[in-house]
Amino acid sequence: MVSYKYTFKMLLLGDGAVGKTSLVQRFIHGKFQSGYLMTIGMEPYKRE
Repeated sequence: MVSYKYTFKMLLLGDGAVGKTSLVQRFIHGKFQSGYLMTIGMEPYKRE
């Protein structure tokens, strides 16, 4: 049986305060924070 390991890089772009960081937090950590401060710049995340 052959096993494959894939690596994907995703870039989310969009207007401010639309929920990009909340979407990533939900995907990576499975949690949601309603009172999150606006992200300045970029924040890299890794999910294994």
